[in-house]
Amino acid sequence: MLGRSIGISGEKLRHPGDDPLPDGIYSEAEAAIVRYAQRSTRMLNIDEATYMALTKQFSVEQIIDICLNVGLAQITNRFNATFLTDVDDYILEANEKAGRAAAACPIHDPARDRASVVRDVAAFSRAARPSIADRARAARSRHHACE
Repeated sequence: MLGRSIGISGEKLRHPGDDPLPDGIYSEAEAAIVRYAQRSTRMLNIDEATYMALTKQFSVEQIIDICLNVGLAQITNRFNATFLTDVDDYILEANEKAGRAAAACPIHDPARDRASVVRDVAAFSRAARPSIADRARAARSRHHACE
């Protein structure tokens, strides 16, 4: 909804996850930023072609700003997804009207049973994290291997 509020067209908002990007939707500068954001979001190395596309359109200072803005958006999304932060009703309504643009992050539904989310997270944490005893055994094993 922020994109629309600053004048980004619905057409542009529908395609940031497309690979390849459709022709004629984005300017060269916009396409360079979207491709950078795609690679960064997927935690892929920023290859030479992606970086060179940015340098053709932007100064090093501008590329730093782009990097920081993309990273800030990513950490904000990850924080919200982790802690299931509540979203204002007007944003939920706008998201519903927009039909959730392709590749958009799902927005937390405050109506979801928070207790079931906490249970799921706790179960995952227990399953994914070794016990203290397991970690201690592994540390002793590494220590003895170095002697």
